[in-house]
Formats: sequence, C-alpha cells, structure tokens
Amino acid sequence: MQLHIEVQDGQIVVTLPQTGYCASYHKAANLPQVVRSAFMTDLSNEPISKEEFFAIAWDAANDKARELGWIV
Repeated sequence: MQLHIEVQDGQIVVTLPQTGYCASYHKAANLPQVVRSAFMTDLSNEPISKEEFFAIAWDAANDKARELGWIV
C-alpha cells in the first residue's frame, strides 16, 4: 500500500492516494510517538477499513517523525 506523507505547518499528513483517507499527526510533549490530530474521509467504499488505515498511517507518521528528529 503506497502512502503519501508530507509535513505541513508542523504536522505530518498521511494520505492513501485514490481514497478519501487522510490523517494528520503532531508531536505531543513528553511522548515518544506522534498523536493523531485529525482524520478525514469521504465515507465512500474504501479498499481498507478505517482502523487498518489508522494502523499503517500511525506507523508511517512515527517513521517520518524519527527521520525528522521529532522523536527517538
């Protein structure tokens, strides 16, 4: 599954192209991981469940946060 990940205004934004899934994550104080800030979907018939998207998006956002030095 190919995710699109970008950083916008201090948020890591993860989208699943050709779906309505989009989640943003931020670095919370005193936590070793990112926290989801927002989630959007167009509620159409998506190829995976919302929960599956959350799992892979959270992993991807944490990997990006490590790459950026936001978390260890």
